[in-house]
Amino acid sequence: MAHKDYISKTRPKKKNSPYRAKRTTKKKAPADWKLRIVSTVAIAIVGGVVYFLNFINENPGPMAEQGQPLESQIAEVQQQTQENSDPLPEKPKEELAFWTTLPEKKVEVSGGYDVSDPKKRKLQCASLRSRQKAEELKAKIAFSTGQASDVRRSEGSNGVWYKVVLGPFDNKRAAERIKHELRSNQINGCVIYPWS
Repeated sequence: MAHKDYISKTRPKKKNSPYRAKRTTKKKAPADWKLRIVSTVAIAIVGGVVYFLNFINENPGPMAEQGQPLESQIAEVQQQTQENSDPLPEKPKEELAFWTTLPEKKVEVSGGYDVSDPKKRKLQCASLRSRQKAEELKAKIAFSTGQASDVRRSEGSNGVWYKVVLGPFDNKRAAERIKHELRSNQINGCVIYPWS
């Protein structure tokens, strides 16, 4: 059977098909009515502006009295406000004691400041059901960071768990340093606990 290409094949056009509507091109009507509306609005705006300017010219307002320039009216208002207002009180003098007391103070610094953490810490990296998986994680920690870890068996209410523990560390900072080293070697989920 020969391959038929239905996509590229075109249909023959029927000339007088009753189902095909004839296309008619609509002629655009002249835009005379739009032009008339725009010109009417423009004339109305110009007329409104002229009326407003004429109104302002005929009614100068309450401040502009006949025969008196605007500057003299402003001076009169300023004189009235000065006569009616009370003078400001004098600025108080600043009395700050620390200018005299600070130079006289002496601060004693003890040289024995020590940041030591008396609590030892441990780093628990996993708690697994299978001893074999715990031993695999222990080997991965030893190969990637060179740190020695222990696998501890723990029995609880929900069964037996095998915990992978590193430590003891003298302080929390040392445990954090090893934790970041393990994280950079894709060993995540390590938590710092007090040593017990």
